[in-house]
Amino acid sequence: MPQPKFQFLISLLVYTVIVRLLPYVLMNCDIKSDPSVLYYPWNFSPLTAVCLFGGAFLASRRMSFVLPLATLFISDVVIALVSGHPDWGFPLTPEGTFTMARFGRWMFTYACFGLAVVLGSLLKGQKPKGLPAKALALGLSFEVVFFLASNFLVWTNFGMTEAPIYPMTFAGLLTCYYAALPFVVKSLLGTTAFTLLLFSPLGVRAATESDEEQHGKLAHVRVK
Repeated sequence: MPQPKFQFLISLLVYTVIVRLLPYVLMNCDIKSDPSVLYYPWNFSPLTAVCLFGGAFLASRRMSFVLPLATLFISDVVIALVSGHPDWGFPLTPEGTFTMARFGRWMFTYACFGLAVVLGSLLKGQKPKGLPAKALALGLSFEVVFFLASNFLVWTNFGMTEAPIYPMTFAGLLTCYYAALPFVVKSLLGTTAFTLLLFSPLGVRAATESDEEQHGKLAHVRVK
């Protein structure tokens, strides 16, 4: 009865940390990392796919939440250290002051990826046939909702002490969404690629191992 190889999932999560961190490393080297430039993999991340996969296959429900959320936290810590701006990684103002509003905005991201794990749990016990399509539908739906909700918060300037970036008008909201398109396009591409990889029959076989190879309790899943 298979369950995910932790080494496999962790390697994907390490890649997630690198993708989140690299813009700040480039920034410190005075290298432009414009998100509209196609060569840079802004948001081309397996995080959503790993959340879905963990929710569907990990026997430990706690671990299915811990792995992706710990990845977010570790990358936030490293971003704060590398950039020299703690407020870029944690719910702090540029002056270093903690505010509940910024904390709420910070926790919103964590809650969203926790929701992605819950969505993945809907795939437990599913037959292999049609599993990639179902997982992809959930992953893309999550990305669209996250895009709309997170950028709505950006438009409202929720949790920020700086002056609003966009006017509080419908045109301002559309401008905000338009500015975020380069990010969401790569998010959709990354989620599509990694979800189809992980949930394909070949991907499931490659990412899982047998009882004899894995310690601990195993999830009950039906995989050919």
